Amino acid sequence: MESISKYQKRNNDFIVLDDRNRKKFLDSLQDGEIYIEILQKKSKLRTYIQNRYLWGGVYAEFVPNHFDNVNDAHDHFTYEFLRTTGMYSEEDTKIMQKELSTARKIIKTIMRDNIMVVEYIPSTTSLSTKQFNTYIEMIIMRAAELGVQIKSPEEYYE
Repeated sequence: MESISKYQKRNNDFIVLDDRNRKKFLDSLQDGEIYIEILQKKSKLRTYIQNRYLWGGVYAEFVPNHFDNVNDAHDHFTYEFLRTTGMYSEEDTKIMQKELSTARKIIKTIMRDNIMVVEYIPSTTSLSTKQFNTYIEMIIMRAAELGVQIKSPEEYYE
């Protein structure tokens, strides 16, 4: 069982936004067991503007010389730059389900010594704004190698 809480800092104080399962979780603790709560800043997911630029300003520049359509460009670049391999033991089932629930495509799954190895492509919707910018930059570098001109976001939105 796990407890997930969301907090927001306001006027130098923390406000609890969401405290699901906290009481149930605390009631389940056993005497003598130690539990650690980790607070981390939630990263923002990629924005609509970033996504629009990717599809209209980046992928579109590869059509028709390199791909038949923007969906083919998307398939190619997500495979090339976002392909990931996860290794999961039987105890990692929840982690695996969470990571693969947003996967765009599962490429292959094999069992090796009671460890499931899964190669997959995560969805760009699961990327943070920083990860998404890095992904776009990798595609722009590949475009330069291929002689494809990509407008900057500022030029694209003019």
